[in-house]
Amino acid sequence: MQRTFDFDWFKVRWLKGYGWIIDREPAIVVVPIAPDGSLWMARLERVPTGTSSWELPGGGIDAKEDIVAAALRELEEECSLVARGGARALRTPLELAPGMGRFPHHVVIASGVVPRGRRAVPQREEGIVAVRRFDRTAVRRMLKTGKISVQATAGALAASGWLDRR
Repeated sequence: MQRTFDFDWFKVRWLKGYGWIIDREPAIVVVPIAPDGSLWMARLERVPTGTSSWELPGGGIDAKEDIVAAALRELEEECSLVARGGARALRTPLELAPGMGRFPHHVVIASGVVPRGRRAVPQREEGIVAVRRFDRTAVRRMLKTGKISVQATAGALAASGWLDRR
């Protein structure tokens, strides 16, 4: 007998001889680049795991919503940031946990990102406790020291090419 549990944004099923598989609808990760070339990041506290990390904003794609529109919506909802320079999606989504299920994430690069108001405001209801800008040196150091530990963020940074720019 195969058991399946269907939640709002992911499905869990049992695969005999393998174990639990998690499948989720595609999501987005935003690489928000400020006018000066620095990167906006959000500090998240993950209550279920008791962990925290600096991460890129992101989230789900609503029904019939375009990938870029979803990214811009999430950027504004989570951090009160807007992309004055527009945004573009990379062609290929990242797969975050191959072998454990499907976790596709589309990477969207947003440019000219600035606060909607006087400053960025974290969406505390989702565990976001801070929003700040970082330069490349700081982001590389955060990756090396584990302050950035979420694969969606690390993968999006690599795929976007932002870390490689001078």
